[in-house]
Amino acid sequence: MMLAKRRRRRGERRVAAILVRNALLEIRLYAARSELYQGPGPVLEYIRMLADAVHNLPGGVLGGGERGNAWPGEGYHTFYWMWATASPAQKRWLVSQFQEMGYDHTYLDQVGAWPVYTQPATRLSLRRGGMQMPHDVASVKAVDTQTFARLATEAYERGLTGGKRADWLIAHLDPQGTHLVLPKRTDDVFFGAKVDGVWEYRCLLRMFDGAIVVGGLRTERASVDAVPAGLTRREQVRVAALPRGHDRGVYLWGRDHNATEPDCARCASTEQPQQS
Repeated sequence: MMLAKRRRRRGERRVAAILVRNALLEIRLYAARSELYQGPGPVLEYIRMLADAVHNLPGGVLGGGERGNAWPGEGYHTFYWMWATASPAQKRWLVSQFQEMGYDHTYLDQVGAWPVYTQPATRLSLRRGGMQMPHDVASVKAVDTQTFARLATEAYERGLTGGKRADWLIAHLDPQGTHLVLPKRTDDVFFGAKVDGVWEYRCLLRMFDGAIVVGGLRTERASVDAVPAGLTRREQVRVAALPRGHDRGVYLWGRDHNATEPDCARCASTEQPQQS
């Protein structure tokens, strides 16, 4: 079993390196010569699709940042996650790459859904893993939808979101909902460069259907610090200590929502972001 796992991982590292290389070559080509792009949709959307497809591979498979020790598959969980969360367009690109390399990827469909993502915890538990050491308690905030929308929009306008707007997310939030904004820990995964005065936040967001999902916010610390806490000190400590696990995020909620409500009016008026 261990030999098969090592062999599978060696193969995935080789393939991951080629995928990242080929994605970068295409991105560089079309960024410089957009008139050469002949595919469907805008060239910038294609570039973003490629970047989103492979962006976890350098840190997870190639950089030694693989997480998820309970992963039951033979290879890397990050490699499986790339495949399991890929959009139809991303899968078409991945399949074309696999075929060109002669790589048999069929095993990726044999694992089934793993892990099962659930609503993030909103209560503490005395069970093992039922709480964590609170972090930066004073920066934990509870905000209404209007305030969260303002923070997310300001972050986009200040160039802190990688060009991704929050319109789709804002449109699908509970208009009367309360959302929790928690600063990331220094050893968490950050999706943008660390810049003085800028931080990333893990957010527990209430969607219009009542579901609570995990989202992200990258903005200036001063913007969040200026928002009233909306919580007592005791409540801030409790929220900061909430455990984290296989929490369902905005991307997975959106994927399920698209499947169950393909004619959603909110979706028609806004552009859904790609996975990040």
